[in-house]
Parts: sequence; C-alpha cells; structure tokens
Amino acid sequence: AWVFHVADGDTITVLTADKQQVRVRLANIDAPEKGQAFGQACRQSLAAQVYQRDVTLRPIPGEDHDKYGRLVATVELAGADVNLAQLATGCARFT
Repeated sequence: AWVFHVADGDTITVLTADKQQVRVRLANIDAPEKGQAFGQACRQSLAAQVYQRDVTLRPIPGEDHDKYGRLVATVELAGADVNLAQLATGCARFT
C-alpha cells in the first residue's frame, strides 16, 4: 500500500494496489493527538518514515478494525516495523 496521508503519530491513510483508500491505525501503540504536547512532532516522525512510500500492512487477527472503522495493523517499511520505530523514538507508548 502507498501512504498518502499521515493524520497523527499512529494513523495513516494508504492507497492499496486495487486503488482503495484505507485508514490505518498502527497496532499496539498510542501516540499523542495533533493538539496534544508533542503531537505534531510525533506526526512528523511517522511522516518522515512512511509518507509517499510503499508499506506492507499486517492486520491484527481478530482485531482488524477499531471502533472508528480503521484497519488495525502493523506497518512495515522495507521489512522494518514502523510501529516499533515510533516506540523507539519516544513518539508512542505501548498499549
């Protein structure tokens, strides 16, 4: 999937190979919202990793959508776990 929007530090929107737009919530992490302290910095951290890049989505079995209808998934870029990278930079906490 190709990332064309980064909403905050744990939510992206992608375009799939079949041209579907899908909002994705990064699984098992929670990042500050844009209006919260460090929210913009954490959004920028995620954008620096994935914006306008092809990623692989690994949906969480049994929990593949959240209450807002977003796909809940681990996001990988060139084999690296983006969710863990957000944790490592201090831009998210484990949930």
